[in-house]
This record gives sequence, structure tokens and C-alpha cells, in this order.
Amino acid sequence: MVTGQIGTAFAARTEYASLRSIGVLSNPLLLWGIAFETALTAVIIYLPPLHTPLGTASLPPPCWP
Repeated sequence: MVTGQIGTAFAARTEYASLRSIGVLSNPLLLWGIAFETALTAVIIYLPPLHTPLGTASLPPPCWP
């Protein structure tokens, strides 16, 4: 789900120009947002005190893509 949101964020930056023409690094605020979203997702999934209140569980390494 998070990966899909990141792809949508990059795709929605402009209606006419391609990502290649505007550059991936041209919007630093978007990059900070993606970094924050990724870090928050990792904290929610892998921090044991949050497992019970949020109903999450850590994925074992063999399940990682």
C-alpha cells in the first residue's frame, strides 16, 4: 500500500511532463514526505509496543520481497 502511494505521488506531480523530464530530485519536500512515510511504516510494523494497540506484527525476513 505504501509503495502504491509513493508511485502515485510521483505520478501526480504533473499532468503533461514525464518523471524523467522533471527529475526525481526536483521536489525535496516530496522526498522528505516519502522518507517520513517509509520510516513511520517501519516503526508501526516493527516496534513491539505498537503491535497490540495497532494490531500489527513484524514480518520475518523470508517474507520480505
